[in-house]
Amino acid sequence: MDRESIKAEMDGRANEILMARIEYEQDRSEENGLEWIRRSMELGDLLFGQGMYRDAECAYSRACEAGMEVCGYFPTAEVLRRLAGSFRAMGEACRLQGKMDAVKICYERTLDYCRRLLQSEAQPTLGDYRNYYVVLMGLGGFAREEGACNQAKEYYENGAGICRDLVAEFHDTGDRMNLALFYALLGGLSRMMGKTKKAKLYYEQCVDLWERILQGVRQELQSDVLLQYAEALECLACMYQDDDEWAAAESCHERCLPILRQRLAETGSRDDAVRLSAALEHLGIAMQMTGKAEASLEYLEQCLSLRSRLYQIQKTALSYDNLGLAYYNLAMGSTGENRELYARKAYAVWEELCRLYPDSETYQMRRATVIHDLLS
Repeated sequence: MDRESIKAEMDGRANEILMARIEYEQDRSEENGLEWIRRSMELGDLLFGQGMYRDAECAYSRACEAGMEVCGYFPTAEVLRRLAGSFRAMGEACRLQGKMDAVKICYERTLDYCRRLLQSEAQPTLGDYRNYYVVLMGLGGFAREEGACNQAKEYYENGAGICRDLVAEFHDTGDRMNLALFYALLGGLSRMMGKTKKAKLYYEQCVDLWERILQGVRQELQSDVLLQYAEALECLACMYQDDDEWAAAESCHERCLPILRQRLAETGSRDDAVRLSAALEHLGIAMQMTGKAEASLEYLEQCLSLRSRLYQIQKTALSYDNLGLAYYNLAMGSTGENRELYARKAYAVWEELCRLYPDSETYQMRRATVIHDLLS
């Protein structure tokens, strides 16, 4: 729509809101009140769809005001439902403007009306339950950022419980993906709180659920959705590594790679390249720890190649060092020409690192070790 068409549409919607309000004031009924709220929300949706988030926020705010006035006379399930939707929509408009304090307030008001709706005598809809758990997820994020970990845990656990009940009854893929996200959030929160065993359990539940989701629908999911699965695998791999379960960590990293390669091929973004380079490095290290030093070279070399295109050489030092360690371990386990080949490759790596970091005792020591153990 061009600017003039948008303005004409806005003026028409604003007039409809005014007429709906007048009709409600002249004939105060639930039906007229719901129409007033609906018209206000439609204007907000129009503005939101045009990317006019500040104006959308104002329209949604008027819908909230209308809803609160109508709710004072008609606190029915449908009025509560419209109020919860109005505050949630206003929160989204505020989020896209970066007004996070306002978002939190909107979510808290949404939660209040959701609770009142679910506690009412009316039969809640599936949408009511979904709206409720999404808001709990959002408020959990705010609590976590504020350091209120126990409050965040309560929000996440309550949301996960509702989501789990919906999955058990309706088997909806969207609910399953949100439940997996709750498990990932609880895993991260538990790890932050030092509860590593609990964190590991949540990440295992998350990955297990994702693998059940992907059976039969993998081709239908976009890469940004699959990325959530990849991130869960990486988090679980870290938990396994902390417990020296390197074979399990290696398996997680291997499953992660195809998703990240596909993602980078689609987007070509720097962030996705950084993410893939980290996964390649993690897999290479895990393979070394499980005795697959030669196979690990492929992934460590890919990691170094990718990072060399992303960063200056100084920022690839860690990847370069890991490759040197892989060459050294291979040399130590080899004989004849292979032993000398890998030894010289290891030496070349640490010779270059010593040139770049002449004050590094670590690189000097490793270079000397290669000479002492393999080249003397």
